[in-house]
Amino acid sequence: MQNRFKFRAWDSIAKEYIFDSYALYELFVNDIDNSYQVEQCTGLKDKNGKLIYEGDIVEVTSPENWNIFDEYSNSEILGKGVVVTKPGCAFIKKNDIDGEEKKYYFALYSVVEDASVEVIGNIHENSELLEGNK
Repeated sequence: MQNRFKFRAWDSIAKEYIFDSYALYELFVNDIDNSYQVEQCTGLKDKNGKLIYEGDIVEVTSPENWNIFDEYSNSEILGKGVVVTKPGCAFIKKNDIDGEEKKYYFALYSVVEDASVEVIGNIHENSELLEGNK
């Protein structure tokens, strides 16, 4: 988990990500108009070896075509979701399968262990990927 302390920032004016460590430090100090959204790396990698960050859109699939079901929320984990963090843990946030406003949070670490997780975009550049999940 040595990558856990990597960051990136979305520049809402230039519409691009900043990965440079020195530039990110400057953002923390000088972001007066809050035009940057800083996102932390989860320290986990998707099935292709790509680091997973907050704000990434991931797709959870199962190579054996079996359903991964969360008994607590009574919801299927397979499909698309957004990576979010809460203190101490990263989660995949998904809307209810039936389109209800309920949101489910699945621990990213356990999903990466049990299923195939792939980063397919991010909420800033590819939000349309989530339109079918609303």
